[in-house]
Amino acid sequence: MLPSLAATFIVGLFVGSQIQFFPLSASFLLLFAALGAFLLERLNRYSASQATWLYGTVLFGVVYWAVAVNLTAKPPINESSPDSIREITGRIVAPVQQAPQRLVMIIRSDDRIDESGQSRQVKLTWRENERIFFQGDVVAFRGKLRRPSGSLNPGGFDYEAYLERQGIDAVATVTGPEAVRFLRSGQTHIWWSIWNRFDRWRSSIRLAAIQTIPQPALGLYLGIIIGDRGYLDQDLSDQFMVTGTVHLLSISGSHLGLVALLIFTVVRWSTLLLPADWLLTLSRRITPTRLAVLCTFPPVAAYACLAGAELATMRSLLMMAVGLGAIWLGQERRLFHALSAAAMGMLLHDPQALFDISFQLSFLSVMAIVVWISWPATKEPEPEEAPEKTATIKTCLRWGKDSMVMSGVVTLVTLPLVAYYFNQFPWLGLFTNIMAVPVMGVLLVPVGLCAAVWQILGEASTLPLASLNQWLLEYFVMAIRFVSMLPGGEWHVAAPSVPTMLLFYACLVVIWKHKGRPVFRCAAGAGALLVLLWWAWSPRVFLDGDRFRVTFLDVGQGDSAVVELPDGQVVLIDGGATYERFDMGRGVVAPFLWNRGIRVIDQV
Repeated sequence: MLPSLAATFIVGLFVGSQIQFFPLSASFLLLFAALGAFLLERLNRYSASQATWLYGTVLFGVVYWAVAVNLTAKPPINESSPDSIREITGRIVAPVQQAPQRLVMIIRSDDRIDESGQSRQVKLTWRENERIFFQGDVVAFRGKLRRPSGSLNPGGFDYEAYLERQGIDAVATVTGPEAVRFLRSGQTHIWWSIWNRFDRWRSSIRLAAIQTIPQPALGLYLGIIIGDRGYLDQDLSDQFMVTGTVHLLSISGSHLGLVALLIFTVVRWSTLLLPADWLLTLSRRITPTRLAVLCTFPPVAAYACLAGAELATMRSLLMMAVGLGAIWLGQERRLFHALSAAAMGMLLHDPQALFDISFQLSFLSVMAIVVWISWPATKEPEPEEAPEKTATIKTCLRWGKDSMVMSGVVTLVTLPLVAYYFNQFPWLGLFTNIMAVPVMGVLLVPVGLCAAVWQILGEASTLPLASLNQWLLEYFVMAIRFVSMLPGGEWHVAAPSVPTMLLFYACLVVIWKHKGRPVFRCAAGAGALLVLLWWAWSPRVFLDGDRFRVTFLDVGQGDSAVVELPDGQVVLIDGGATYERFDMGRGVVAPFLWNRGIRVIDQV
């Protein structure tokens, strides 16, 4: 029942986000939901009490969105006039992100910034800095505050909404070594001293890695160990995107999950290899499985905090905690219930996370893994007395096969969302993730973490095991670059429509549910394949008759014009500027062209 309640709660949140909480519209929607619950009860899919619970959960989701999001929203900050410079004093409330010649800090103001009198959070970019601050420190700066803003293109990335979901009210940029002043250390506060210490460790690891590991291995190391992507080359990031392995660049469920699996397996097997007398004495107090659970969570939680404790990382940690709790209670088979509880907990804390890309990809990936684990496998008959070596080899081969298939399933299930948000058809991910994910989680991350912990404990100025880390990371980067250069690897597509995405997932559900009906499963498989082929094709949207179409795109300092002529030719006027960390042509113009099915520009 819990998975159904979680699903209906998500439906309620989605409905609440799409409508204004007017009595008439809300009443019609809730009446429709009540009729649906009544039909489910009449069709004997649910009892009357269960249908009532489902309807009540939908209603709760609608009301919760209205209360938690709409009624608690802060008024927008009053933007500074062009000549207005304000003195801002506040505490750094998030891990400091560092890049060459730049620091990015989230500062919560201590004093009033505008007439609302509320505490505001400012995203401050400090260029040409000569010192480093840490989370929890109290600082002051003088600068011009601006409301977050992005491009005005319909359907484009809404930077303002993205920062709003993070609780950021304004942005500012200052330049110069004395632009930000240090007032008080975060170590003087009990709560902030914990996060200040983690941030200092991150900075120490960063400085040691910069001195010992060259690019591009440096950017990858900092990204997968401390979650700092400021040193990652954009070209390398694009190559990870092409190969369908871009999720490896951000510390999320795959990193935490594989590290947890490695620790859990090592502790459990090590316990089982103890002498019989020791094992019997230990088992009277705690089982090897529960001991492995106790030994797994603390280092994984420390890794998440060392990585910056970002929202995506903490969501993955929460899912990990719920899963380990299920194992502790002996409820491993109820993984859907654990996943549902984690989802409801996160959405109750932050309903707007429902529309966060990382939330959607993380939960969809974990759901695919849970479905695959619960899939009834056909067991092959084994000899009654197989040699120990043969049994070990067969076990390793079975685990390897399951890992490969699971990686392919996750890539297939998340493919529509990747195509929708990034206009990429990462078909290479079906093959690259089979090897890249285990290598990253079982080899690169553990070795990198060992070096980081060694550096922290020894307070060394250089990174231990630097040569080994550099060798492993460089060969990994070489493999990714080689695969990304394969013909047809970079396959850009139009963003799939929502109906086709629903059709694709409906086909997957039919394949999963109708295990004993091969006709239904074959038809659903054919339907899913046709949808994938349609997405991969992404046909061009042509104009009728002698008409032509001109589309103006906001590219920051001016507008870009895309002219589509009746004969099919495309003319682009002003492709936009290229900034330090963002290319307007790649980030704004190209997605529009891909969504129109345009792959060739005739005139620029």
